[in-house]
Amino acid sequence: MALLAPKARIEHVAVNERLVGSGIVVPASAERRQLEFHYTALAFDQPRNVRFRYQLVGVNSDWVNSENQRIARYSDVRPGTYTFRVQAGTVNGEWESEGVALAIQLAARFTE
Repeated sequence: MALLAPKARIEHVAVNERLVGSGIVVPASAERRQLEFHYTALAFDQPRNVRFRYQLVGVNSDWVNSENQRIARYSDVRPGTYTFRVQAGTVNGEWESEGVALAIQLAARFTE
């Protein structure tokens, strides 16, 4: 019997170490733009066996396999609109079909 892939869920997003809401426009900042996406999956049967892959469309050209890590970090992200995508899977390679996505827009500084 094949294991069904659990459903991924984005818990929260941090910009420059500050929590932000989902689908928001991040205002311009003099600081470096550091993004953190915290995610998980609802898996009640052996949660340590859940695997993840993610992609920041516009930065990553393909999926990044993060094994069982639940945070994606990015540094010095340029202004623009991005979509963060994450999928959960099982140890035997079954991935959920849709995954979850979140749009985020980083505003430009006056000098950019």
